[in-house]
Amino acid sequence: GDEDLEVFMPEDAEVVADLEGQASDSEEDMDLEELELEGALPVDDVLDCERDDARACLVACEASGSSGKDPEPPKPVYAVKWNPQDPSMAACGCGDDRVRLWKPYHSEGANSITLEGHEDTVIDVDFDATGKLLASGGMDGRVLVWSAITGELLCALEGPGEAVEFVSWHPAGRVLLAGSEDMTLWMWNVAVSGDEAAQGGCKAEGQCMQVFTGHQAGVTCGGFTPNGKLVVSASIDGTARVWNPRTGECQHTFAFEAKPSQEGAGGAAADEGESGNALVSLSFSHDSTMVMCGRVDGGAHVASLAASRVLFDLSEHKDSVESVAFHPSGQPFVATGSLDGSLVVWDANTAAPRVTCAHPGGVIRVQWGDGAFVYTCCLDGRVRRWDARSGQCDREW
Repeated sequence: GDEDLEVFMPEDAEVVADLEGQASDSEEDMDLEELELEGALPVDDVLDCERDDARACLVACEASGSSGKDPEPPKPVYAVKWNPQDPSMAACGCGDDRVRLWKPYHSEGANSITLEGHEDTVIDVDFDATGKLLASGGMDGRVLVWSAITGELLCALEGPGEAVEFVSWHPAGRVLLAGSEDMTLWMWNVAVSGDEAAQGGCKAEGQCMQVFTGHQAGVTCGGFTPNGKLVVSASIDGTARVWNPRTGECQHTFAFEAKPSQEGAGGAAADEGESGNALVSLSFSHDSTMVMCGRVDGGAHVASLAASRVLFDLSEHKDSVESVAFHPSGQPFVATGSLDGSLVVWDANTAAPRVTCAHPGGVIRVQWGDGAFVYTCCLDGRVRRWDARSGQCDREW
């Protein structure tokens, strides 16, 4: 009930009480040519700054399986997240069933800690808002919570019956969401006691708050909206569902129309046994008013969470759209990356492609950088930075 949620989520009491509130207004529209790099640094300085290298390192790990200065790189890395409170720390979910806490710029002593507890590939990792807790989900169906300070396993959360596809913390509290191949989502309150900085001095316990059911196939991606008021999940069944985290009720289901059949589309679906309308990627707008989903048949869709309707469809790609991203500052531009080897930057006001950037291999990750730069991670093992105004690649790792 609502009373229980208030007890479990004291840090989120205000957010939970205002689940029905209105989202903030969008920022004033700005043309892409007007966007500048933060701090107005000269281009040469920006190219050499550590922030730029760190962002490239983040996506590079997912492509190459490299772990920076780690003398024994793990098997393929499936997830990388930076600690929100410690920019020098990253966590990696690896194909060798392990999690690694990693400091790529650490110059003294060991720069990584290996966390063992999973029995199969680690698919996703996520730090909580304080940066002190790390969650991991794996193909073994386990959801584990670790101390990001000591690397100690604090608790294992019970629930999912099959592989865990994603884990996501609430943006303001220690509430954890996970989506599974068993068609369910689980939400736990994670209560921590003791000294989080002391080895063996901290304990954690997870209590299930909600189980979200309704999808007809495995859940592939999802999370809390940035304001923490809603949960959105996407599935192989081709739908995106909007959930009330207080009640577990599905408030709306987006059933997107499939693209017209075309040669080459849906190649990933055929390989993985998925239907052509399976959703495989998801992103939220910064103000929590919109969600964007990518499909294995090359389609992508932007929908309004406030109005519960599809705003427009994006149909430029010919293969699975593995990554989608809204511009982080709220400007009307979105980016999509596909296994067809293309990055497309779209004008969200007109739903028209602005630039298309070709790669020698499939694009598996897109991420906006400062201003008008977009980073891509490609199956050729390279990371590239693109100027979204001109469509030109200005740096490659």
